[in-house]
Amino acid sequence: MEKPSINRIQQMEVSLRQARAEQLQLFLSIMDSERELPEEYASIIKKQARRSFRGSPTYFDQAWKTVMNDPTRKEMADFIRERLRGRFLVDLGGGFGGLDLPDFPVTAYINVDIYEEAFGAEHNQLVQNPMQPVAPIRTGDHYPYFDKNKRPIFSVYSDMLTFLAKVKSGSICCAMNGIDDHIIQVPEYGELLAQELVRVTVPGGVILGYISEPMNILDRQVKDGHVRLVKHSFNYSPAAMKDHGHELFVFEKL
Repeated sequence: MEKPSINRIQQMEVSLRQARAEQLQLFLSIMDSERELPEEYASIIKKQARRSFRGSPTYFDQAWKTVMNDPTRKEMADFIRERLRGRFLVDLGGGFGGLDLPDFPVTAYINVDIYEEAFGAEHNQLVQNPMQPVAPIRTGDHYPYFDKNKRPIFSVYSDMLTFLAKVKSGSICCAMNGIDDHIIQVPEYGELLAQELVRVTVPGGVILGYISEPMNILDRQVKDGHVRLVKHSFNYSPAAMKDHGHELFVFEKL
Protein backbone atom coordinates (compact mmCIF):
# COMPACT_ATOMS: atom_id res chain seq x y z
CA MET A 1 0.00 0.00 0.00
CA GLU A 2 1.32 3.41 -0.98
CA LYS A 3 2.25 5.64 1.95
CA PRO A 4 0.53 9.05 2.13
CA SER A 5 2.67 12.00 1.11
CA ILE A 6 3.98 14.55 3.60
CA ASN A 7 1.45 17.10 2.31
CA ARG A 8 -1.36 14.59 2.70
CA ILE A 9 -0.30 13.83 6.29
CA GLN A 10 -0.17 17.55 7.07
CA GLN A 11 -3.64 18.03 5.59
CA MET A 12 -4.96 15.16 7.70
CA GLU A 13 -3.43 16.67 10.84
CA VAL A 14 -5.00 20.06 10.08
CA SER A 15 -8.38 18.43 9.46
CA LEU A 16 -8.12 16.49 12.72
CA ARG A 17 -7.24 19.62 14.71
CA GLN A 18 -10.17 21.45 13.13
CA ALA A 19 -12.53 18.56 13.89
CA ARG A 20 -11.34 18.46 17.49
CA ALA A 21 -11.90 22.20 17.87
CA GLU A 22 -15.40 21.95 16.40
CA GLN A 23 -16.34 18.99 18.56
CA LEU A 24 -14.96 20.65 21.68
CA GLN A 25 -17.24 23.61 20.99
CA LEU A 26 -20.16 21.20 20.64
CA PHE A 27 -19.29 19.65 24.00
CA LEU A 28 -18.88 23.04 25.67
CA SER A 29 -22.28 24.17 24.39
CA ILE A 30 -23.93 22.27 27.25
CA MET A 31 -21.41 23.35 29.89
CA ASP A 32 -21.59 26.40 32.15
CA SER A 33 -18.03 27.55 32.75
CA GLU A 34 -19.23 30.29 35.11
CA ARG A 35 -21.14 27.99 37.44
CA GLU A 36 -19.22 27.33 40.64
CA LEU A 37 -19.40 24.04 42.49
CA PRO A 38 -21.76 24.72 45.42
CA GLU A 39 -19.83 24.76 48.68
CA GLU A 40 -21.91 22.03 50.29
CA TYR A 41 -21.13 19.71 47.35
CA ALA A 42 -17.37 19.71 47.91
CA SER A 43 -17.32 17.98 51.30
CA ILE A 44 -19.89 15.39 50.21
CA ILE A 45 -17.94 14.63 47.01
CA LYS A 46 -14.77 14.22 49.06
CA LYS A 47 -16.51 11.88 51.50
CA GLN A 48 -17.97 9.82 48.64
CA ALA A 49 -14.56 9.58 46.94
CA ARG A 50 -13.11 7.89 50.02
CA ARG A 51 -15.86 5.27 50.11
CA SER A 52 -16.66 4.61 46.47
CA PHE A 53 -16.22 1.16 45.00
CA ARG A 54 -16.23 -0.14 41.45
CA GLY A 55 -16.37 -3.77 40.46
CA SER A 56 -15.91 -5.52 37.15
CA PRO A 57 -17.91 -4.77 33.98
CA THR A 58 -21.60 -5.65 34.33
CA TYR A 59 -24.65 -6.41 32.23
CA PHE A 60 -26.52 -3.25 33.31
CA ASP A 61 -26.23 -1.43 30.00
CA GLN A 62 -27.25 -4.60 28.17
CA ALA A 63 -30.69 -4.15 29.72
CA TRP A 64 -31.38 -1.14 27.49
CA LYS A 65 -30.25 -2.91 24.32
CA THR A 66 -32.58 -5.79 25.13
CA VAL A 67 -35.55 -3.54 25.86
CA MET A 68 -35.01 -1.27 22.86
CA ASN A 69 -35.12 -4.30 20.54
CA ASP A 70 -37.95 -6.19 22.25
CA PRO A 71 -41.07 -6.26 20.01
CA THR A 72 -43.28 -6.36 23.10
CA ARG A 73 -41.72 -3.06 24.30
CA LYS A 74 -41.95 -1.25 20.96
CA GLU A 75 -44.20 1.54 22.24
CA MET A 76 -41.82 2.36 25.08
CA ALA A 77 -38.74 2.01 22.85
CA ASP A 78 -40.25 4.43 20.32
CA PHE A 79 -41.08 6.85 23.13
CA ILE A 80 -37.48 6.78 24.40
CA ARG A 81 -36.06 7.28 20.90
CA GLU A 82 -38.35 10.25 20.28
CA ARG A 83 -37.39 11.89 23.59
CA LEU A 84 -33.67 11.42 22.89
CA ARG A 85 -33.74 12.46 19.24
CA GLY A 86 -31.36 15.32 18.51
CA ARG A 87 -30.29 15.70 22.15
CA PHE A 88 -27.15 15.09 24.19
CA LEU A 89 -27.14 11.89 26.24
CA VAL A 90 -24.87 11.90 29.29
CA ASP A 91 -24.14 8.42 30.66
CA LEU A 92 -23.10 8.83 34.29
CA GLY A 93 -20.73 6.10 35.39
CA GLY A 94 -20.85 4.67 31.86
CA GLY A 95 -17.73 2.70 32.65
CA PHE A 96 -16.09 0.17 30.39
CA GLY A 97 -18.52 -0.04 27.51
CA GLY A 98 -21.23 2.57 27.68
CA LEU A 99 -24.62 2.33 26.03
CA ASP A 100 -25.15 0.73 22.63
CA LEU A 101 -25.60 3.90 20.60
CA PRO A 102 -27.37 2.54 17.50
CA ASP A 103 -30.47 2.29 19.69
CA PHE A 104 -30.39 5.96 20.67
CA PRO A 105 -30.75 8.76 18.03
CA VAL A 106 -28.79 11.36 19.99
CA THR A 107 -26.74 14.33 18.79
CA ALA A 108 -23.79 13.31 20.96
CA TYR A 109 -22.99 10.78 23.67
CA ILE A 110 -20.93 11.67 26.75
CA ASN A 111 -19.55 9.02 29.08
CA VAL A 112 -18.64 10.39 32.53
CA ASP A 113 -16.61 8.20 34.87
CA ILE A 114 -14.08 8.59 37.68
CA TYR A 115 -12.36 5.22 37.22
CA GLU A 116 -9.21 5.22 35.10
CA GLU A 117 -9.89 1.66 33.94
CA ALA A 118 -12.98 2.89 32.09
CA PHE A 119 -10.68 4.80 29.74
CA GLY A 120 -7.96 2.19 29.46
CA ALA A 121 -5.59 4.45 31.38
CA GLU A 122 -3.11 3.65 34.09
CA HIS A 123 -3.63 5.11 37.53
CA ASN A 124 -2.56 8.78 37.85
CA GLN A 125 -2.36 9.27 34.07
CA LEU A 126 -5.56 11.30 33.95
CA VAL A 127 -6.46 14.60 35.58
CA GLN A 128 -10.05 15.22 36.62
CA ASN A 129 -11.61 17.98 34.54
CA PRO A 130 -15.37 18.13 33.88
CA MET A 131 -14.81 20.70 31.13
CA GLN A 132 -12.35 18.68 29.05
CA PRO A 133 -13.05 15.39 27.22
CA VAL A 134 -10.33 12.75 27.23
CA ALA A 135 -9.72 9.62 25.19
CA PRO A 136 -13.14 8.17 24.33
CA ILE A 137 -14.40 4.71 25.14
CA ARG A 138 -13.82 1.86 22.71
CA THR A 139 -10.78 3.50 21.11
CA GLY A 140 -7.24 4.46 21.99
CA ASP A 141 -7.44 7.62 19.89
CA HIS A 142 -8.31 11.09 21.15
CA TYR A 143 -11.60 12.83 20.58
CA PRO A 144 -13.41 13.44 18.37
CA TYR A 145 -14.52 9.86 18.00
CA PHE A 146 -17.67 8.99 16.08
CA ASP A 147 -20.02 6.04 15.91
CA LYS A 148 -21.00 4.58 12.55
CA ASN A 149 -23.70 7.25 12.18
CA LYS A 150 -21.09 10.02 12.58
CA ARG A 151 -22.36 11.03 16.00
CA PRO A 152 -19.60 12.29 18.31
CA ILE A 153 -18.70 10.33 21.42
CA PHE A 154 -16.95 12.07 24.30
CA SER A 155 -15.51 10.66 27.50
CA VAL A 156 -14.99 12.80 30.58
CA TYR A 157 -12.82 11.81 33.53
CA SER A 158 -14.77 13.34 36.39
CA ASP A 159 -16.80 12.64 39.47
CA MET A 160 -20.47 12.43 38.43
CA LEU A 161 -21.73 15.17 40.73
CA THR A 162 -18.82 17.48 39.86
CA PHE A 163 -19.67 17.09 36.18
CA LEU A 164 -23.41 17.64 36.53
CA ALA A 165 -22.81 20.76 38.61
CA LYS A 166 -21.08 22.32 35.57
CA VAL A 167 -23.83 21.43 33.08
CA LYS A 168 -26.31 24.09 31.96
CA SER A 169 -29.82 23.75 33.34
CA GLY A 170 -32.28 22.03 31.01
CA SER A 171 -29.73 21.04 28.37
CA ILE A 172 -29.30 17.24 28.27
CA CYS A 173 -30.82 13.80 28.76
CA CYS A 174 -29.23 11.42 31.26
CA ALA A 175 -28.61 7.73 31.84
CA MET A 176 -27.39 5.98 34.97
CA ASN A 177 -27.00 2.22 35.27
CA GLY A 178 -25.65 0.13 38.12
CA ILE A 179 -24.88 3.11 40.38
CA ASP A 180 -26.31 1.37 43.41
CA ASP A 181 -25.61 1.59 47.14
CA HIS A 182 -22.38 -0.38 46.69
CA ILE A 183 -21.04 2.62 44.77
CA ILE A 184 -22.98 5.46 46.41
CA GLN A 185 -22.20 4.91 50.07
CA VAL A 186 -22.88 8.49 51.14
CA PRO A 187 -26.68 9.09 51.14
CA GLU A 188 -26.31 12.86 50.68
CA TYR A 189 -24.33 12.23 47.50
CA GLY A 190 -27.21 10.25 46.02
CA GLU A 191 -29.69 12.96 47.01
CA LEU A 192 -27.62 15.65 45.31
CA LEU A 193 -27.20 13.52 42.19
CA ALA A 194 -30.97 13.12 41.96
CA GLN A 195 -31.40 16.87 42.40
CA GLU A 196 -28.88 17.65 39.66
CA LEU A 197 -30.38 15.08 37.30
CA VAL A 198 -33.67 16.95 37.41
CA ARG A 199 -31.99 20.36 37.01
CA VAL A 200 -29.91 19.51 33.94
CA THR A 201 -32.50 17.45 32.04
CA VAL A 202 -34.13 19.29 29.15
CA PRO A 203 -37.92 19.72 29.37
CA GLY A 204 -39.43 16.91 27.34
CA GLY A 205 -36.25 14.89 27.77
CA VAL A 206 -35.71 11.73 29.78
CA ILE A 207 -33.63 10.25 32.58
CA LEU A 208 -32.95 6.55 32.01
CA GLY A 209 -31.93 4.41 34.96
CA TYR A 210 -31.44 0.83 36.07
CA ILE A 211 -30.38 -0.46 39.49
CA SER A 212 -29.23 2.99 40.60
CA GLU A 213 -29.86 4.66 43.94
CA PRO A 214 -30.71 8.13 42.49
CA MET A 215 -33.49 6.46 40.48
CA ASN A 216 -35.02 5.16 43.70
CA ILE A 217 -34.80 8.67 45.16
CA LEU A 218 -36.52 10.18 42.10
CA ASP A 219 -39.17 7.47 42.28
CA ARG A 220 -40.02 8.49 45.84
CA GLN A 221 -40.02 12.18 44.92
CA VAL A 222 -42.39 11.57 42.00
CA LYS A 223 -44.79 9.70 44.27
CA ASP A 224 -44.66 12.58 46.75
CA GLY A 225 -45.20 15.16 44.00
CA HIS A 226 -41.90 16.91 44.76
CA VAL A 227 -40.49 16.93 41.21
CA ARG A 228 -41.90 17.75 37.77
CA LEU A 229 -41.28 14.30 36.35
CA VAL A 230 -43.52 11.61 34.91
CA LYS A 231 -42.44 8.06 35.66
CA HIS A 232 -42.59 5.34 33.01
CA SER A 233 -41.12 2.06 34.22
CA PHE A 234 -41.26 -1.67 33.70
CA ASN A 235 -39.67 -4.77 35.13
CA TYR A 236 -36.60 -6.32 33.54
CA SER A 237 -35.26 -9.75 34.47
CA PRO A 238 -31.97 -10.65 32.74
CA ALA A 239 -31.01 -14.29 32.60
CA ALA A 240 -27.94 -13.52 34.73
CA MET A 241 -30.22 -12.60 37.62
CA LYS A 242 -32.54 -15.60 37.25
CA ASP A 243 -35.83 -14.64 38.89
CA HIS A 244 -34.67 -11.38 40.46
CA GLY A 245 -36.03 -8.59 38.28
CA HIS A 246 -35.59 -4.87 38.80
CA GLU A 247 -37.42 -1.77 37.65
CA LEU A 248 -36.03 -0.11 34.58
CA PHE A 249 -36.85 3.59 35.00
CA VAL A 250 -37.73 6.19 32.39
CA PHE A 251 -38.42 9.61 33.91
CA GLU A 252 -39.84 12.24 31.56
CA LYS A 253 -39.23 15.86 32.54
CA LEU A 254 -42.24 18.14 32.17
